[in-house]
Amino acid sequence: MISKKFFKSSLTFSLVGALPMLSGFILLPFYTGDILNEKNYGYLTLHLAFSLLFQSIFVFCLDHYIGPIIIESKHDEKQLKKRMSAINYYSLLFSIIFIALLFIAGPFIFNSYFENDAPMQFYPFMYFTVITSFFNAYFKLYCNYLIYTEQPNRYLILNIINFVLTIGISISALHLFGDSIMGPLTGRLISGVVIFILAFIYIYKKYGIKSDSEFLKEIIKFCLPLLIFLILFWIFNNGDRFFIEKMLSTELVGLFDFGIKCTLGIEVIFSGLNNSIYPKIYTLIKEKASKEKIKEVVNKYASGYLVVIIIAIIITLTTVPFAVTLFIKKTFYHKALAFLAILTLGQIFKVLYYIYLAPLLYHKRTDLIAKSFVFATSIQLLITYLLIYFLGFNGIIIAYLITKPFQILFVYFESNKFMQIPINITKQIILPLTLCAVILSLQLIVKNNQAIIYNPLIAFLTLIITAFFYRKEIRPFYQTIISKFKN
Repeated sequence: MISKKFFKSSLTFSLVGALPMLSGFILLPFYTGDILNEKNYGYLTLHLAFSLLFQSIFVFCLDHYIGPIIIESKHDEKQLKKRMSAINYYSLLFSIIFIALLFIAGPFIFNSYFENDAPMQFYPFMYFTVITSFFNAYFKLYCNYLIYTEQPNRYLILNIINFVLTIGISISALHLFGDSIMGPLTGRLISGVVIFILAFIYIYKKYGIKSDSEFLKEIIKFCLPLLIFLILFWIFNNGDRFFIEKMLSTELVGLFDFGIKCTLGIEVIFSGLNNSIYPKIYTLIKEKASKEKIKEVVNKYASGYLVVIIIAIIITLTTVPFAVTLFIKKTFYHKALAFLAILTLGQIFKVLYYIYLAPLLYHKRTDLIAKSFVFATSIQLLITYLLIYFLGFNGIIIAYLITKPFQILFVYFESNKFMQIPINITKQIILPLTLCAVILSLQLIVKNNQAIIYNPLIAFLTLIITAFFYRKEIRPFYQTIISKFKN
C-alpha cells in the first residue's frame, strides 16, 4: 500500500518540477506581446536553446549522477558526506573550466557564426546566458539532491522562490529595456544568482567541499558518455532551429519555437509517467523476470502510457488554439496553430523511446545511449537539412515528425542487448503510424485561417482511431459503467 507521505512527496516533486515550464508559459504572452518584435523573440529562443546546452555541460552531468550516489550511500552517512563533498567540488571545478574555455573561444565562435546578428554576439548577450546557465545547472544539481533525499518542503520553497523571481524580474526588465533581449536575459540572470547562492549555502553547510581523486575516476566513467549523449540529444532537439535561422529567417525560429512551447504540457505528463513506470521495469530487470512476465507487465503499462499521452494530445489540440487566440496578441504567432497537430503527434513516439531507454539507464550504460544518438542525430540533421532546402518552412515541420522513429530504432538496438521487451505491435507501432498517415494527409489541405476548426477535428479523429484500436479494453469498462447506471 502506498503511504500518504510517499504520495504527498511524489506529488510535490512532480508538480513543483513543472514550475520552470509553467513560468515559460506565463512569460510567453509578454515575450510575444507588443514589446519584443518577432525577430528579437527568435533571438531569445536561440539563447534559451543555448542555455539548455550549457546547463548540460556545466557540472559535468553530476546532477544526473547524484541520484545513484545517494541511493548507494544512504545507509553510510560518512561515505555519503565524502562523495557529496566531492560532487560539490567537481561540479564547481568543471563549471569553472568550461566557463573559462567559453570565455576564450566564445567570442570567436559566436561572433563568427552570428556575424550580422548583434543579439547573438558573445558580449554582452551570450555572456549573460553562459553565467545564468551555470547558476541554473548548480541549482538543478541541488534540486536532484532534495528529490533523492526526500525533502519536498525545501524543494517546494526554493522552486517557488525561483518561480516568483524569474517571472517578476523578467517582466520588469522587459519593460525596462524595451524591444531588446537584454530584459529577459537580465531577469533570468538575477533569479539565477539568488537560487545559486541558496543552493551553495545548503550544500556547503552540510557536506563542505573537497576533492577525491579516486571518486573522480568513477565520475568520469559515468558522466563523460552521458555528457556526449546530452549534447547529441540537444542537437537532436534543437538543431532544427539553427537550420531555420541560417536557411530561412530568425522570425521563423520564433514561430517554430512558439509551436513547440504549445506542446510542452505533454512533456510534464511524460515526466510523471516515467517516474511511475520505470520502477516497474527496473524490478523486472532486477528479478530477472521471464519473457512472459516482461511481456505482460510492459504491455500493460505501455498501453496505458500511450493512452494517457494520446489523451494529452487531444486536450492540447482542443484547448491550445483557443488559448493562443485569446492570450497571444500578435497574429503572427497564430500561424503556429496550422502545424500544431504534427508537433503534438511527434510526442507519441517518445513512449517507446522511454520504454527502451529504461534497461540502459538501469545498467548505467550511458555509453550505449550516446552511441545510439550518434546515428539518430546524424540522420535527423541530414533529413532536416534536405527537407528545409527543398520545402522551406514546411520541410522543418515534416522533418520534426518523420525523424522521431529513428530515435526509437537506435535506442532499441542497444537496449535489446540487455533486455528483450516484447511490445504490442498493433498499439505501439501501427496505431501511431495510422495517426501519422491521417494527420499528414489532412495537413496538405489545412490553411492558417482553418486552424481553430482543424485542430479539434484532428483531436476528434485521433479519439475515434484510438478507440478503435483499444476497443477490446474499452468494452468491459463501458459495460461496467452501463451496469452501474442500471442498478
